[in-house]
Amino acid sequence: TYEIALGAHKVFQGRGEGEFHFFLSGGQQLGESSHWVSGTGFRIPTNSSDRSQMCYWSNHFDYEFRPGWYAVYEVNWFHWMKDGAGDLGTTGFEGGDLMNLDSTGVAGNHIVTMALGLRYKPAANVELGFAYEAPVTIRRDLLEDRIYLDAILRF
Repeated sequence: TYEIALGAHKVFQGRGEGEFHFFLSGGQQLGESSHWVSGTGFRIPTNSSDRSQMCYWSNHFDYEFRPGWYAVYEVNWFHWMKDGAGDLGTTGFEGGDLMNLDSTGVAGNHIVTMALGLRYKPAANVELGFAYEAPVTIRRDLLEDRIYLDAILRF
């Protein structure tokens, strides 16, 4: 995918010439009641001096403990491969998977997070989910913790 450099600079957007996101994902059913979905990728700016470069590996496990109800466990690893130019004045921390802050002093840093949650599938074409995620490494950058809520409708 390609992220176009749009938005206002005062909200940390619209810098540089954009960013490519190369990724690979897949999943597997484990037994009759469990699934594993994994994804890995790289976020590479078109101009390597504009933004920092990051790679990641995300894993999702779920287990159906009652018909239509799933316990969810996730582990995510984020690693910064190259510093940005620091045009925003940020040093030593980044925006994780939310935004690229163009920071200096981040190359070699990594953050590991874990999430726990529930999914409910009331019908074949409807899913509702909730999860709580927090870093398990000392390093946090902008991510203290977060809550996910989602709804999937298939038609």
